[in-house]
Amino acid sequence: NIKIIRDSEIEFFLQNLINNFTLSEDSKNFSIKPLIVVDTSMNAFVTGNNYIYIHTGLLENLDSFEELEGIIAHEIGHLKLGHVESRKILSKKHSSLANIGAFALLGASLAGSNNNINGTILMGTDFFYKKQFKFNRAQELEADIFSIKALNKLKKSSLGLNNFFRKIEERNKLFPNKNNYYASHPNSENRLEIINSLSSFKDNNLNTEIKYKNLTLDLQKLKIKLIAYSRNKQKLNIIKNNLKEKNKIFYSSINSYLNNDIK
Repeated sequence: NIKIIRDSEIEFFLQNLINNFTLSEDSKNFSIKPLIVVDTSMNAFVTGNNYIYIHTGLLENLDSFEELEGIIAHEIGHLKLGHVESRKILSKKHSSLANIGAFALLGASLAGSNNNINGTILMGTDFFYKKQFKFNRAQELEADIFSIKALNKLKKSSLGLNNFFRKIEERNKLFPNKNNYYASHPNSENRLEIINSLSSFKDNNLNTEIKYKNLTLDLQKLKIKLIAYSRNKQKLNIIKNNLKEKNKIFYSSINSYLNNDIK
């Protein structure tokens, strides 16, 4: 089960970021909504129901709203290019092979003999995952290209998306022995090459605030609010070291809330 946060302020600004990419002449009646998922991983995903699920771990690790714009454009790409449905079709096509391997793995696990699984028994699931991951990697690159074109069309900088993939690259360095063939996403270096080659705008002025008319959402305030939902005091203490003057009252209120000290 996934835990969803419903926060009208955060959803309002996420919706406006989405609308920047969807409220155009060629995207009429293409309504996409954001949902915030309580999960520490830096991820976002779509499931084909026109919702973009954004992990709290991703939002808490943002350094600019341009990063979020690039990620949203990428996920919209998956929806508009029909990737979810095509993945379902491929999965169904090879489901019998996957099921053979799945049952083999289950039997071996229950028997406690994981190290002696017969390679021929696993041939079905091995073939399926190779096909599935290769297919997924191709679609991820297509969504990357879609996102850059979308950013270019709105004359928005790709530097945020570039910075996000560099974070992913640094994270992947923690797993140097990972078999890239089985990775469901392309190599970060390849993705960065595509971003840099296709981007028309690389403005270095990245924003930690987003505005809509007379409303403003500060990135640090967003993180403090998410910490309140997850009740993570350790993360709140980290923010304290670089607390902005304008967020001090809000921080103090959240700190009191987490310590059950609201009077």
